[in-house]
Amino acid sequence: MLVIDSEFKSQLQPYLEREERLLWAGKPRGGIQFKPFDLFMLPFGLAWFGFALFWTYMAAQSSILFALFGIPFVLVGFGMVAGRFIADAWNRKTMVYGITTERILVKSGISKTVVKSIAIASIADVELVEKKDGSGTIFLGPTGFKALVSSKETLPNARTIHSIAHIPNVREVYNQLLISIKDHKVND
Repeated sequence: MLVIDSEFKSQLQPYLEREERLLWAGKPRGGIQFKPFDLFMLPFGLAWFGFALFWTYMAAQSSILFALFGIPFVLVGFGMVAGRFIADAWNRKTMVYGITTERILVKSGISKTVVKSIAIASIADVELVEKKDGSGTIFLGPTGFKALVSSKETLPNARTIHSIAHIPNVREVYNQLLISIKDHKVND
């Protein structure tokens, strides 16, 4: 049985329904986290950022007005290289995950609180990715090519819960989630 940290429990308790029980609560790891997509995005971002800096510098030699035109491209390049890592780390700092008897909850937000939930009964596919240190990610729903084919949208919806990411003791949480899914199927 998983132990629920009282700090995380108190953060999620106001969002629970009357008969709902919290089975697990936790926080993702902090700091910079690299994803497989970064293998493509970082080189592209570095090239973009470098070219934008060079272009803006060269444009400033002839006219400050031309240099001002390059500033948005420099900012986009910075976002691709470093800004997205900073934003992701900042967002995870405020994030708390919870598994209840009915739902998965994700509470986050810096300037305002955002609580997302997904019904346990609606989860069809669950995938565990575990690192050697026992941390990892639980993907909810289809992944890879299957996710692209089954998606009704052309791009993934950023407001959809796709995973419980970067958590310690991921296998214990995964097992708890599988028990909850199995209990829902038996009771339906």
